[in-house]
Amino acid sequence: MTADDPREILTESGLEAKAVYVLLARRDCASLVEQPPFVKYVDYDGVEHRHWFDLLLTRSDGSRVAFMVKPEKYAAKHGLRSLLAHIAPQLSTSFAHSVGLITEKTLGRALVHNATLIHECKRHPDADVDQRIREVAATLSGATTADCLIKAAGLEGDGFRAVVRAIADGTLETCSNGRINRAMWVRQAKQAGERP
Repeated sequence: MTADDPREILTESGLEAKAVYVLLARRDCASLVEQPPFVKYVDYDGVEHRHWFDLLLTRSDGSRVAFMVKPEKYAAKHGLRSLLAHIAPQLSTSFAHSVGLITEKTLGRALVHNATLIHECKRHPDADVDQRIREVAATLSGATTADCLIKAAGLEGDGFRAVVRAIADGTLETCSNGRINRAMWVRQAKQAGERP
């Protein structure tokens, strides 16, 4: 699946669904594979095993990250961080360049809320409304609330979805962390070279 895939997300667990939404909301997500093929690794005793990662993210630069998605208590009890550190150097770069562990601690409530909101708003694009938000956003010289931006564009409810899509595509950026809402302050997104 890709970040622009409007399909409904169906996964094995609620935690995995949250991880999928968050990874798909990343601007550098080129594609995401659920339940990629297993990989082989050799344990500390020299015994070969198979391991199935939950997700495989391909970034827009072509690099790939294999993710294990597990509850924090399970990860700690079973030493999954150590296991991943042991597996990582044995992976072929044709499969993944790095590995990661996603737990509920990784996925804050605001992050999951925003990722889910982004996915839902992308499922219902409106080219005319999106264009009006982009036009007003291009005139910004500082920050404003999403609500003021929507009103300046002469829009109502659909304007909020367009603001969310503009945040998702990099036209706008939020001025703070937290849940995306109409009261959130936004500004034109800085280009990569302008970031400190």
